[in-house]
Amino acid sequence: MDRAWMRRKLEQALEVRQQLDFHQELAAGKQLDEDGVAYFDSIPPQELVYFLMVRLEPTVQEIFRAIDPEGRFLSSDSDWNHTYTPVDRHNLERAVALVEDQQEWAVRLAPDSPSLVADQFHHWVWSAAQPLFQSGHHRAAVHAAANSVTVNTQAKVNRTDVFDDDLMNQVFSSDAPKPGKPRLRLAGDPPDKTVASRQRALMPFAAGCYAGLRNLAAHESGPDWPEHRALQALACFSVLASWIEECRVVEYDGDGGATAVTSAAAKVPAQPQRTRPPGQGVTDSSPASPTV
Repeated sequence: MDRAWMRRKLEQALEVRQQLDFHQELAAGKQLDEDGVAYFDSIPPQELVYFLMVRLEPTVQEIFRAIDPEGRFLSSDSDWNHTYTPVDRHNLERAVALVEDQQEWAVRLAPDSPSLVADQFHHWVWSAAQPLFQSGHHRAAVHAAANSVTVNTQAKVNRTDVFDDDLMNQVFSSDAPKPGKPRLRLAGDPPDKTVASRQRALMPFAAGCYAGLRNLAAHESGPDWPEHRALQALACFSVLASWIEECRVVEYDGDGGATAVTSAAAKVPAQPQRTRPPGQGVTDSSPASPTV
């Protein structure tokens, strides 16, 4: 709805209604002071004011129905089949208020929503993203978070020859591990339906994070991302990082088989050797974190 147009029409009708009220008060014997005389000289004669009120009435009533279809706040004062009664001045004032404030109701009066504080994201993600995010570089923060997930995954599987989506495709491949090419597997019994379904989800989810989020953050130009878009992307990488850290490394055992050689996070050093710039850790003195 064009609320600016509705407001102009309602304010025009309110002004005409005030002029009509003034003429009616004069007809009832009201005495004019100096200001009243000046106002009388500035407004149209009563016949023209009445005509303008009649002219505006249909539009006003349509606006009333549009902004208050159930009649909770505004009442119809006209009976077109009988005697015409000009629209009530208080209705007009309420209608102007509705047009001004109605759009804010859904936002200002919405129930409180749960929030996720950014420093609760996985530490691989937020430690890399925080400095850039808090300086207003949202897209770069997502890129840094993706790089951090990459280098921590490289450290976990002891590989630096592949990175980003290629790395994820290889470590989550359903193929058996090969020499120098370990796989990441979630803990649990592989035939179990829940374990199997989660394992199948790892590769496409990681591919979506890198192809759909990291690549855009790295190569897209133009205005920076808004905060909420960056937080959504960081949340995706946080989920991915948590799953990767949960996985065990399965390596080729030399006899054509596979051996799980680590627990979920045993191979990830506290400060892995990075091939990309690291982020800084979150401390108790860090600024308040954004929420999503």
